[in-house]
Amino acid sequence: MWNAMLQLKYTLQPLLAPVVMFLIGLTMRCSEVRLVLTPSRKGPFVGYVTTIGLLMLVAPPAFLVIAAAVGTQHLPIQLAFVALAFTPGGLASNVLAVMLRAHTELNGVVTLSGAIFTLLVMPVVLEFVVPTIIGLPPEKILSPFPILISHLLAIFMPLPLGIFVAWFKPSAAGWIKAKMAPVGGLAVTFLTTTTLVSSLLSFPLWLFGLMWAMPAVQFVSGWAIGHALHQPLDVQKSMALELGLRDAPFAAGLILSCFAGLTDADVRSASDLCLLQAVLILLPASLVALHSYVY
Repeated sequence: MWNAMLQLKYTLQPLLAPVVMFLIGLTMRCSEVRLVLTPSRKGPFVGYVTTIGLLMLVAPPAFLVIAAAVGTQHLPIQLAFVALAFTPGGLASNVLAVMLRAHTELNGVVTLSGAIFTLLVMPVVLEFVVPTIIGLPPEKILSPFPILISHLLAIFMPLPLGIFVAWFKPSAAGWIKAKMAPVGGLAVTFLTTTTLVSSLLSFPLWLFGLMWAMPAVQFVSGWAIGHALHQPLDVQKSMALELGLRDAPFAAGLILSCFAGLTDADVRSASDLCLLQAVLILLPASLVALHSYVY
């Protein structure tokens, strides 16, 4: 029974991204997306540029330092941190942006930008960074382009489609959200629950602390930087979410697709570890969001 649930989890992972990004697109407004991308000393453009700069220049070295410090005796941990280092944005930050009433358009644009960043740098990372830090021979690393292209399409097609439906037919957008949101919520709940249980059975408790502490520090840093830049509260929330969370499902998919030459146990453990980071932040943030809706 448990093995069947795990198999279902690995099947659902790649299917969840396009559904969630389409639903996120239904909540976005074209005028706000335009503001995010319009150069200005005020407004969400400042938050967008700052967030992208920190995601691409500051966060990756921090993850790589931890990957190098862990040592090759913990191969799944190393794989997870290298994959997370170069996969900014993601589903979790967009879901929480809606739940916490953040600037969803800013989160969506950052996610698109992060996908392009990953497409450009990941081949270099697998060619040079992974052999240097982890010591894997090139023959154990498969081409990342199939998963990179499919991920790019899974974001670039559903998100603009959702924005277009919300602009062209708001009533249809409302109906779709009402019907699909519960299904998406059940899928996210299933993935988070199975990931948490399998992680509790596989990883030591100190690793849970590390996987929670890193995004927590980045989350607080993003909020503090947004506050220092005098950004509106919704932009501060979006900056905190984008800096605090990585694209864990995509990182997990990269590991499953590009490191097939390793043992199945190592690959699955590294994949689960990527998802664990998102789960450890999603659970408390979901409680905060629920409290804000109730009270």
